[in-house]
Amino acid sequence: MTLVGAEGTVDLALVRRLERASLLAVPAEQEWEVGGWVCRWGAEGRVGRVASATASPFAPEGSALAAVDAVAASYAARGLPALVRLTPLAPPGLPDDPRLRPARAPVVVMTRGLGDLPAGTHGAVELSEDAGAAWRAAFLAHHEPVEGRVRLALAEAAPRERRFASLTANGEVAGMALGVVAEGALGLFDVLTAPAHRRRGVATAVVAALLAWGREAGADVAYLQVAAANGPALALYARLGFRPAYRYSYASLAASPA
Repeated sequence: MTLVGAEGTVDLALVRRLERASLLAVPAEQEWEVGGWVCRWGAEGRVGRVASATASPFAPEGSALAAVDAVAASYAARGLPALVRLTPLAPPGLPDDPRLRPARAPVVVMTRGLGDLPAGTHGAVELSEDAGAAWRAAFLAHHEPVEGRVRLALAEAAPRERRFASLTANGEVAGMALGVVAEGALGLFDVLTAPAHRRRGVATAVVAALLAWGREAGADVAYLQVAAANGPALALYARLGFRPAYRYSYASLAASPA
């Protein structure tokens, strides 16, 4: 089944597959189900994917979804704020529901096949199943302290198959990323380049190394998420063969008065 959205024709089968892969790749501290919604909480509410309700990609296609009031009530019962993640799997009219308020910037999911990989020298990129001290230190240097601690914990909680990638230049980590394979799809997360090493092909080398590893690990497609307003990143990934597949956004949701 397909639908027409912000990215043109959206392949709902691909959306379901990538949504399953991304939920598996980024585990939450708490997870429960409310009428076809996967409700999650963790990371101190700072990372939307693990602190929001998403139309379940695991439910049979065409399954009815509970009203968002039930979702809001389930969060309120736990003393938590309710955030809804609006993907193409959500009811079409839901974004216009007056109970929802836009929250956080929209995100574009980009994909590419793993047949023909981008050319580039990535032999210097180190891949490890676990984040080492240098990877951790470089990651934390890219974030403010609390945000960095939260996101690093998420990265280190990623399931296997996974690889932490880093490229070292002049004695420091110039670029880094995390790759996770689930559902036969390679998810790329936390792609970062140190400011002093930008525009030198560092991100290209790191991504290329993870694409090659993902293919060896059995994946046939790669995906990543980019803020819709991040033009330079969208352009970079387009040069690496990624194309927009769909987008999602977040909306806050208040429980109805008792």
